[in-house]
Amino acid sequence: MVTIKDVARYAETSPATVSRVLRNRSGVRPDIREGVLAAVTKLNYKPLRVHPPKPGVDERVPFPGVHTSVAPIVRAFPKNILFIAPNFSAITWVLPTIMHHLNSELSCEFNLAGMNFQHEFTLEAARQRIKPGHTAAVIFYNIRPDDLTVDYLEEHQVPAVLLGISHPRLKSILTDDRAGIYDAVRHLADRGYSRVFFWGWEPGDFCLQERYEAFRAATKDLGLPCVGERYSSLDLAGGRTLAEELLAQNVMKKTDAIFCAADILALGAYEVFRCRHRTPGIDDFGLIGYDNIYFSQVIGLTTIEQFIPYKLEMASAYLAEVLRRPQYAAEIKEVQIRLSPKLIERTTT
Repeated sequence: MVTIKDVARYAETSPATVSRVLRNRSGVRPDIREGVLAAVTKLNYKPLRVHPPKPGVDERVPFPGVHTSVAPIVRAFPKNILFIAPNFSAITWVLPTIMHHLNSELSCEFNLAGMNFQHEFTLEAARQRIKPGHTAAVIFYNIRPDDLTVDYLEEHQVPAVLLGISHPRLKSILTDDRAGIYDAVRHLADRGYSRVFFWGWEPGDFCLQERYEAFRAATKDLGLPCVGERYSSLDLAGGRTLAEELLAQNVMKKTDAIFCAADILALGAYEVFRCRHRTPGIDDFGLIGYDNIYFSQVIGLTTIEQFIPYKLEMASAYLAEVLRRPQYAAEIKEVQIRLSPKLIERTTT
């Protein structure tokens, strides 16, 4: 089946632009519009209507500007996407990206709904928010549903995808954190750092536990001592607080490098060490993060790229196909996709 992404690739543009052309929206250059319509004709793309037809309206009317194909009748599905994460910061920046991809892929508008859970997601909570006939799909971000929740999803045929974590019965897209953190620790060792401090967020968070275990295994294997560990909230303020505490307690005299399990913590620490002109300063030790968010590049933070945008795009494409064809979930053989991260070396190490 030809998808909107196939059309976008053929026309050398984005799925969002293809969607605007199919909806006869403004803001598209004439040459791009012609290229998109030519791609639609060449590929025989048939845009999907994802809402029930209105009474008295012929649901097989072609989309505006598309004269070579007819929109087929497909099953109607709810337009409420439930996004579940262990902290609010993930909801604020990941959810809009997912929704953009889904809206472009299916040429329709979905409703956003986020749930902020601390470490646990139970069947009781699921039944309160995952409602058959109302919830189109569920996205779990760095939080693993229990088996009863998965049973509930399967029973009511609500598709789901996991990001950053895995479950043997659900589509899972994650990063090989052990490989990424090993590369980060090896980089510190190769640069001559010998006393590394670990910074993380809530100790009970599953994602943090995996990264911490990988960090301890790597330091042990490479003979690089871990001189301590601290935890805070997963935000800029948490990074600032940790930095201020370490300075006040003279802990920085005992370490020559800090591994932050998330870039956002490193950014907060950078502000304290660089912008407030404290001693020791940012040039007196190594600082490395994990995630490679946008502002990491701005400050020159060495970090681990885990290709979050690509994972979000993959998750969106999977859900879009399942919403088109519910049987697709049973057809796929690769339930778990694990991406290899990449060390991004910059000026802080």
